[in-house]
Amino acid sequence: MKPIIHYVADMKIPIDSSLNTSIVRKKITKTIYANWINKPELTTFIDALYAPATSDCYMCVTCQCGIVYSYSIKQEIPSNNITCTCGRKVLEYGR
Repeated sequence: MKPIIHYVADMKIPIDSSLNTSIVRKKITKTIYANWINKPELTTFIDALYAPATSDCYMCVTCQCGIVYSYSIKQEIPSNNITCTCGRKVLEYGR
């Protein structure tokens, strides 16, 4: 699998609930990250990235527990928040 973009969580178990931030976030500065406002903002960013001809996946997210969330096309990206079965926030929209 070769996604256009791949987010990987830090492997910290157990999850510290006060530090449970979304894995899928945008970089504001070198040290500041924020949630994407909505699905169109996220997909517009991904569409602007270089997509190698060998890409066979739109976005991939690997949780700290090892579960992989793979979205092969833009339409598969969820419009709502996603939380992994381990309790880690995978995708959270809004600020």
